Order: sequence, then C-alpha cells, then structure tokens
Amino acid sequence: MAKILLVGSDDSLKEMYQAVLSASGFDTILETSAKDGLDRLSDEFFPATVVFLPREETLWFIIKVRQMPRVKISSVPILALTEQALGENMSEYIETGATKAISKFPTSGDRLVKEVRSILNIPRMTPNQ
Repeated sequence: MAKILLVGSDDSLKEMYQAVLSASGFDTILETSAKDGLDRLSDEFFPATVVFLPREETLWFIIKVRQMPRVKISSVPILALTEQALGENMSEYIETGATKAISKFPTSGDRLVKEVRSILNIPRMTPNQ
C-alpha cells in the first residue's frame, strides 16, 4: 500500500503510529524534526504525510511543504495531529495548508488509519465490497 512519512518528535507516539499504520498495510518512514521531514520529502515521494510536532514546528513544516517548487511535493496530503483539545478550532492548520487536522488525543489507531485513508482517498475495504 502507500508509503507514509511520519514526522514527530515523540518517540513513543511515532512507534505506536508506525505499528498501527504498518498493521493496516502502510509502509511508514519516520523522521524526528520538521527539517528532517522536509529533507526526506525533497529526496523521496510520499503519497501522504502525518505530522505531530509542537504547534510552531508543525505550522512551519506545513508552510515549507506548500512552498516547495515541485508540485509533486507541494501537493502531498498532510494530516496534522495537534495537541489541541477536541472541539477547539483547528483552522490555523488548514489555513496554513494541512489537508486535515485532528487532535492527537484521544486518537485511536482505527481513527488514525481512517484519517490517513481519507486524505489518500482510499475507501475502507470490507468483506462485502
């Protein structure tokens, strides 16, 4: 399935997100900082990126990705997992260029997979389909 770039500074979350996405058939690559994530995107194509860094670093990362001169990079879907509480306004992430923004707590593994599939336009496959 699709290769996903995970950009986050929390090692335990990275490992959990990687395990959840891998179990759902996604190939995941991990980066620890916004700069490393940006460098990786410049070197390799990813159909989607999940970013969960501190607010300012997440916003910087999204802005820099959207400013990339190569359309293949600048148009990659970005799911921002934020530290904001449920119900709080996530519009600054969307206005900055994130495809979607959700609170990382509480985000279950099923919700993460659902949101990644959503930004990739991959339907949920069930035995009846």
